Amino acid sequence: MRVQLTQQEWDSAIAMGSKWHSESKDTAYGRGHTRTLRPSEVGAIGEAAFAKLTGVAADLGYKRGGDAGYDFKFDGIEYNVKVSEVEGDGALRVIAVDNERGYTYRINPLTTYVRGHLVAAERAVVFSGYAEGWRTKRYFPELVPGVGGGCAHSVVPRQKLVPLERL
Repeated sequence: MRVQLTQQEWDSAIAMGSKWHSESKDTAYGRGHTRTLRPSEVGAIGEAAFAKLTGVAADLGYKRGGDAGYDFKFDGIEYNVKVSEVEGDGALRVIAVDNERGYTYRINPLTTYVRGHLVAAERAVVFSGYAEGWRTKRYFPELVPGVGGGCAHSVVPRQKLVPLERL
């Protein structure tokens, strides 16, 4: 499912993502696997696109220590939007162990994780699906080493993602 952002929506999301980055990370950290944007900027664009898709306002404010563990909550369901700058293999990856920063993330079993990627040249986000497996225990994502950055990820392959149209 493709969501087109206006230039203003795109620029506002990048500005907010830049603010998140500058308030939370030093300049050496937070580059991630992106080509031109910081992960926080990509994340803000993803949240802006999901907000536009669902009609639910995005909370793009910065909170020291992070948000409540999810990006959106509506109809009693928590959503975490995971967007990358490139499509790659389309798998959903959620950081589970961050060796660089020395802690383990708790993957929330009540959260539905949404996967998407940018088409930056067109100011668009393509959502490939979601995994509600942590909530329903239908999927048991495997823990795999990350590429660079010393992180390990829980992974749901693209073919196991549920189409967003079913939300």
